[in-house]
Amino acid sequence: MRAPMRAHAVLERRIVAARERAFVGRAAELALFEKTLTGAPDAHPVLWFHGPGGIGKSALLDRFAHRARAEGRSVVTVDGRSVEPTAEAFASAARPVLREEGGLLLVDAFERFPGLENWLMEDFLPRIPLGTAVVVAGRDAPNPRWTADPGWTDVLRSVALREFGLVESARYLQLRGLPRSAQRVLLPVVGGNPLALSLAAESLGAAVRRSSARPAAPPPEWRPGQDVLGSLLPHLLGRLPDPDHRRALEVCAHLRVTTEALLREVLGDRAPELFDWLRAQPFVDGADDGLYPHDAVCGALRADLRWRDPEGARELHERLHQRLLDRVRTVADAEVPRAVHDLMFLHAPPDRRCCYRTAGSGVREAPYAPGDRAQVLALARQAEGEDSAAQVAHWLDRQPEAFRVYRAAGGDEEGIVAFLAVPLLPAGAPGSADPHPDRDAVVAAALEHVRGTAPSLPGDLIAVVRFLVAAPGAREGDSWRAMWWRLCGELVRAERLTWVFTAARDGEQGWSPAERYLPAVDRQPATAGPVPTLRGLDLRLHPPVPLLEASLRDGLSSEPRTAFATRHERPAAPPTLHRADFDAAVRDALRALRTPDLLAVNPLSQCRIAAGADTDLAAVLERAIAALPRERGGAKRHRALVTTYVKGAPTQQAAAHRLGLPFSTYRRHLTGAVQRVCDLLWQWELNGVPPEAGPGDGPPAPGPARSRDVAV
Repeated sequence: MRAPMRAHAVLERRIVAARERAFVGRAAELALFEKTLTGAPDAHPVLWFHGPGGIGKSALLDRFAHRARAEGRSVVTVDGRSVEPTAEAFASAARPVLREEGGLLLVDAFERFPGLENWLMEDFLPRIPLGTAVVVAGRDAPNPRWTADPGWTDVLRSVALREFGLVESARYLQLRGLPRSAQRVLLPVVGGNPLALSLAAESLGAAVRRSSARPAAPPPEWRPGQDVLGSLLPHLLGRLPDPDHRRALEVCAHLRVTTEALLREVLGDRAPELFDWLRAQPFVDGADDGLYPHDAVCGALRADLRWRDPEGARELHERLHQRLLDRVRTVADAEVPRAVHDLMFLHAPPDRRCCYRTAGSGVREAPYAPGDRAQVLALARQAEGEDSAAQVAHWLDRQPEAFRVYRAAGGDEEGIVAFLAVPLLPAGAPGSADPHPDRDAVVAAALEHVRGTAPSLPGDLIAVVRFLVAAPGAREGDSWRAMWWRLCGELVRAERLTWVFTAARDGEQGWSPAERYLPAVDRQPATAGPVPTLRGLDLRLHPPVPLLEASLRDGLSSEPRTAFATRHERPAAPPTLHRADFDAAVRDALRALRTPDLLAVNPLSQCRIAAGADTDLAAVLERAIAALPRERGGAKRHRALVTTYVKGAPTQQAAAHRLGLPFSTYRRHLTGAVQRVCDLLWQWELNGVPPEAGPGDGPPAPGPARSRDVAV
């Protein structure tokens, strides 16, 4: 028994020594920890290190553990990658540190404990014995409650870990055995991310050692001027089994989390095999709801795809966007915020993607229940005053179903930290009775604006984002995000919704999306106290889905923000059809485009778009079709629609074959084209302004009628 124990001790010392030799930099962080460990007068007992994935948090904690053990301190580690994300599991793993003074508690990957931050602050850490040091490491900085609480000011110190500088990076690569020539090539490519340095050093070092002609030189493919991250990927990922495995990685790199079901929709029957392969990769982590790659690998994969195959990158992004948008429309009500979060993550800029992965996890949403009334009113009174609380009570009595409440995840199960209220009201018609007289000047102004601007049909609704309230100091960022995700989801899912309004004082926290995308209306409410700005948008002119897509594009573009029309050309009469019936008639008309007799009896022929003496329905459709190429991505949709309906392909499969497209790609282009034609014609119907035609003279004239089994 003794010999194996000695061998184990020798091996352990060798492993520790190798880690010591490989550790570089972090002098300031080590000095800060030394103060905490020794109890210096200006020390902070709790240190919180945060930074993106691969920045070296775990390596730093290993160094802290080695230093503490060298002093004879007991060390307890709670790792979010191996401990269940519950307060009970955390407390059980950390319990030994409560038994004696002078120990060290290390908490790694704290982002894997969503919702436990308040519990950690208020319940667990206050019970730590004096003289015990605590170090927390995670991707996110501590929430503002820590710094706002005077009790924690001298106890907690938060430190953001940064990438290595050039000197530290070069030293790291030198310790890994890379010659200076390889360092000069690699450093501009990788930067100072320790994970990327580690992965690249391993693969590039092996390539350098295999070089027979010039052993000290990097291989010839490592040339300055190649795509930065694309050049690094083969060394980060190794040899991939086949193109499907690379495609699986590219899909995973675009999504907040990847599931087998989503992989199946993109890659077909190989999804189970590819998902299992992804899960086994050392650069892919698992979350509760799927897989995601390390940040350095994620960024490299996306950048390489954009450089190597720009059209393929756009195609994949568009396909995933459509899939995630479909999920927003179809998931169960409780899953709406998460579905919107996933869609937003797809469009997040690279420097925000790491933080955005776990954004919003600090709160839990629930429908309003009668037992929540006292807390909702108290929160309204605290955040906005007595007048606001009176209006909240008014709407709690009239539309309690319009409210959503938010509680801190992992904290007080009863405490409400935010609430959202979006009443739905009948748009009505000029002269109709106001269903909510005089009790709410904001809603009255919204209804007046609708009735004085554009006629509505019976049954049409307007939405007023009436209350968007978060408690001061209660993870406002997560609360705002969760509420706006809910709002975006509801707008996309709602039927018969014609207007959306918001009302808030300009610059008020949480309302910036409304200020960016909803213009102020002419009729402003007359209220006592601070006057809110009423903003509104006609969703018939700007349907929610294109509006959401425009806002996502604006977030990634340096071009001027999308301009939204705020005024109608006042139509002479209300629309003759509801929107759903109008869209169905457009689809029928496209299928009948080559059959004049069917066009003549289509309901669109009775609408204003076809009411002119010299206007027939075929010409109206052709004008909308001709407008498609003017739009971003419209050329592909235009080709699919013209091939299917104007040129008259006998089947959709035949149309896809003519276009040289996979059937699923063709269907996506065609579906998008038909929906866009519906949108263009509806806007024409509302405001009387026809769409502008694209380049050329429009689509070719229809030929003789053929089989019409090409319906969408």
